[in-house]
Amino acid sequence: DEYYADQEIPESTKEYVREWLDGLEPRTNHVYALRYTYRFDPESETKDYYYLIYVPGGGNVERRGFGYSTGLFSTTFKLELEGISGQDGLYCAMTTSKKAAPQLRVTLDGKRLEDEITVVDFNPTLYTIASKSDYSMLTSTAGDLYVEQLEKEMEPELATFTKYVDGQQYGVAEFNTPDFLLNTVVEIHELNYLEEAPTFLQGYELQDFYSINILYVDDTGEAHYENTCSYLIVQVTGSYYLLEIGLGSQIEDILEKGQITGKDDVLAYEISTEAYAALHRLFEKP
Repeated sequence: DEYYADQEIPESTKEYVREWLDGLEPRTNHVYALRYTYRFDPESETKDYYYLIYVPGGGNVERRGFGYSTGLFSTTFKLELEGISGQDGLYCAMTTSKKAAPQLRVTLDGKRLEDEITVVDFNPTLYTIASKSDYSMLTSTAGDLYVEQLEKEMEPELATFTKYVDGQQYGVAEFNTPDFLLNTVVEIHELNYLEEAPTFLQGYELQDFYSINILYVDDTGEAHYENTCSYLIVQVTGSYYLLEIGLGSQIEDILEKGQITGKDDVLAYEISTEAYAALHRLFEKP
């Protein structure tokens, strides 16, 4: 990697990372990360985001899953760890995005960890190319080291909005115009998920609501890639929520059973009355 080949790791970086690791009071339901933003080309909209991720109890696991999704409302770096060994884990990731810094979504044996991210003004992943003595100290502290680079960014191709009334499909609206897709993504991609899941997600009957499916494609390489992100929009006691369907659930299964339960993998975002009204207008007859 040309970027890493040209880098020398400053002593200040080593010191900061050592002190950061030593100063943590790790909890097994948390994940900790340092994040750095870098723009190679000042004229480009694209930025690179570097993460050094510390997962208590998440090292030397039996199975790892990595993913990077560009959704309608957010971008997310996903790290799924299964089969814990008792060791702590330290992971590195680099993602590229034209949007805001990707959210961090780490699960350990299926349970999502609460993230604590510290923004720094240096690349913390350089710590992983330190000297042998530094590396020995690092592995004795963290237990496991894995480096993953993810650079692909998929573009929205088609948005399908479906309106449901009394639990039944009422209408479908599809949009594939670049301006509509771009404006929709730009306006609301910076929504922050609710760290404490709303209580209604433990058991919510779907009656009047919207579903959104966004098809993303990437034809920039030799292969053709597709990915679909799914969402539900619901109204609960005067508030409006966007529910992002995670990797552990399928929107088809949720729609078939007609309810959301605590077993479903969803992220909740609160949205404005204006955003909900805009969805309603999509289905107004001229």
